[in-house]
Amino acid sequence: MKLNIKFLQTGGVPLTNDLMADIMSAIKHYDCIADVTGHLSIVSGCSVTGTYVNPGIVAINGELLFFEGGGIVSNVYISTEMINKTFQDTISKGLIEKKTVKFGNDPNSFAWSDFKRIVPLKDLQSQVAALKTDIDILKIKTAPIINGGVILIWNKPLAEIPAGWKECTDLRGKTVFGWDPNELPFNNLNTNIGSKAKSIQKTNLPNVTVGINIYSNGGGYKDDWPNDNIGPSANGNEIQTKPFGDGTPLDVLNPGRIIMFIEPNFQ
Repeated sequence: MKLNIKFLQTGGVPLTNDLMADIMSAIKHYDCIADVTGHLSIVSGCSVTGTYVNPGIVAINGELLFFEGGGIVSNVYISTEMINKTFQDTISKGLIEKKTVKFGNDPNSFAWSDFKRIVPLKDLQSQVAALKTDIDILKIKTAPIINGGVILIWNKPLAEIPAGWKECTDLRGKTVFGWDPNELPFNNLNTNIGSKAKSIQKTNLPNVTVGINIYSNGGGYKDDWPNDNIGPSANGNEIQTKPFGDGTPLDVLNPGRIIMFIEPNFQ
């Protein structure tokens, strides 16, 4: 209810009980601010100078109340005073209930340290805007985790994996290699390569021959090169073994999976 009472009129404004009740109902609408700020909030004033708190407005249990200030003590309480007025029938009755927050102790007192000052909305908007910027950056940084494309190294027992994570069983017994589009077998992303065991083949032996110190005509039989021609008539060609192999490199690639490594590229 919003009232706009036209008091400045001639003829006598009828200040009836109903009108005053409506005025009080309209005033109570201000208490909705206390619901917005929350219980035990400093809405206005209450600046501290040394050990003295200046007067102001506080919110307690959904009501906006005047705080009279004073020297700081541990607790505050709500002082309720009933102000009597003499009615037209000459009887004095309680008309005004005045609530004031004061320093002191009471069965229903509140710790002064629990009161929190409300940040002005303009400042709060700036803080929210800055926080949104931080959140947007955080979203970019955590995107690989959110979309499930990141695999991290875990150095604790399986049972201690935190909630929201699980073991990547696809990589059991494997290591990983960086993706390279220009070299086999590293150009096929997410494929398994290598083997756990490798047999050495003849093609893996070096392409060399070994002299056996036996010649087609004479010569010695002891392999003590360079003085191995101990026979009196060593000549001709030395008898040699066939080549052990052709020098093909041995594949020592460990079992693994081709993945792509990424790094931050934030502006």
